[in-house]
Amino acid sequence: MKQSLHERQHYQKIFTGGNGHGPTAPQQLLAQHLNWPVEVIVHTQSVCHLINFRPPTHYKVDIANQDLMIAIEVDGRSHTWPERIKQDQRKEHVLSLLGWKVLRFSNTEVLENIEQVMAQVNSYMTSK
Repeated sequence: MKQSLHERQHYQKIFTGGNGHGPTAPQQLLAQHLNWPVEVIVHTQSVCHLINFRPPTHYKVDIANQDLMIAIEVDGRSHTWPERIKQDQRKEHVLSLLGWKVLRFSNTEVLENIEQVMAQVNSYMTSK
């Protein structure tokens, strides 16, 4: 089958990122300023018994410091939609049960005022 697909010039697409497109420009910018990794996997199985909904087996956070357990989500316009807000709240709830702190910034905040975003992240880290 693989040979047949190759002969028809059909190649498997390799995707990264939760939405299949990899980190966005704002995510990359903030990650570079922080020197933190992007698209960090956090497994959720250990808290499934503590919540009244079934979360995915893991969440992918945009940017994270695993030692400090700080997750940063950099959100586009779709995160203002009611269903997406609900999904984000569930994700934050599960991550908080695991001991993570979630900080959220909009794409616009990161692109237009990276210094203020960095100040907020640094402020949280020093207060921890």
